Amino acid sequence: MAKTKGPLYSSEARGQLGKSIQFQKSRGINRCCIYNKPGSKSPLLLSADQINRRARYAEGIEIWNELSEEKKAEYQEEADRLQITAFNYFIGLYLKKKTLLNGLVFEWKKITINKAKIAGDLATFEAYIDLSMLGDYFFSKVKNGGGDIRILDGNLETECAREIVSCDTTAKTGEVHTKITDLKSSEDFVFYLLYGNGQANDYAVDATYGARAVWGSNARIYHLKDLTSSTILDSKGNYNGTKFGGANAPIETAGKIEKGQLFNGVSNTSGIYINQAAIDTSQPHTFIAWLKLNGTPNINDNGIIDKYIMSTGEYNTGSRLTIQTNRYLKFNIGTKLSDGNREQAILSNSALVVGEFYFVAGVYDGVNLKIYLNDVERTVIATYPPVNRTETNLRIGNTHHSNGTMDGVIDEARIYQEAIPYINLKTQYNNQSSPENFYSID
Repeated sequence: MAKTKGPLYSSEARGQLGKSIQFQKSRGINRCCIYNKPGSKSPLLLSADQINRRARYAEGIEIWNELSEEKKAEYQEEADRLQITAFNYFIGLYLKKKTLLNGLVFEWKKITINKAKIAGDLATFEAYIDLSMLGDYFFSKVKNGGGDIRILDGNLETECAREIVSCDTTAKTGEVHTKITDLKSSEDFVFYLLYGNGQANDYAVDATYGARAVWGSNARIYHLKDLTSSTILDSKGNYNGTKFGGANAPIETAGKIEKGQLFNGVSNTSGIYINQAAIDTSQPHTFIAWLKLNGTPNINDNGIIDKYIMSTGEYNTGSRLTIQTNRYLKFNIGTKLSDGNREQAILSNSALVVGEFYFVAGVYDGVNLKIYLNDVERTVIATYPPVNRTETNLRIGNTHHSNGTMDGVIDEARIYQEAIPYINLKTQYNNQSSPENFYSID
């Protein structure tokens, strides 16, 4: 055994063992802390894996202590079969990055959202998870299609609704959205993605934790992946979109998040139309999308999201989010103004660059018009209320006047019958523009 002279846990330690450790003195107080000295190869010191395991053990104890008695009873039921305590069963699973849900054992990935990327306190938030960040081991265990994926909040007890847009175990890519609650800009937010149990099947879309439960009742969500060659899914299941334009109809292509739709800008005879009842533009509403221009528009008001009719009468009707010939983003509502104009509009502060994706949004909150280009907001007062045109279909990638078809890619079109606040939009932008900086994965 290695010998040492002087107290081992002191700065006076000498000898072979003393060469491998160092004593820390802080603010004049002796602390019995052991650290590796540079170049030390002592087998008595903890490895990085051992340190991480101890940290996870302490973390697991904290989570166990917060579990409800009902959840602990679920662990006890399984532990009884092994003749061990519920705590030992739980902690054994946790150290292996596993947990129990509804009698099934799942592996997990711990996802921690960086508090610096949460723009403000949010009661609810629909978070995007980029499955390509989860690594090869994840794709070797998860089901193709992702039907076994579950989401639990940071206490490993409360299940969250999730929508599996895609999960390709061959390409090792995928898109998941989940509804999480009580985010605060003052603290990191932790939740867990569960996977890897072959007995777990996907939820029905209308189940408690199924796809439709992720999104609020006022939402129409279009990830713009083909449902069929001619239709686009509304994740809420109420207002699916239909492609039109024959040979010029939009086609599925690479989007900002997985798949989007490519619009060729040829004419006003192509795009995606959605039932007129999807939105009442006389009430507060929000239009959101990711947009990449393939070229500079040759006319004004190339459509991103549109429910708007231009009139030769005394007022225009509806609302729309469009791109101008100078590549500035525009959001406007139709109304009757005292100066004879038939619309109120707001433009972005800067132009879009061809070939780059931008987060774009227009919001009418009942008083103001707001426009967002990435995370930059502009606001003007809407001095007159908009006039709704309920019999007009809503369109994506197109407007209701001639030659208004977009030349570019649109992805993640979202339409809300409510005014989405800035802190939510900015957090969406942070999440979707750079998921690798929005959260870390363990």
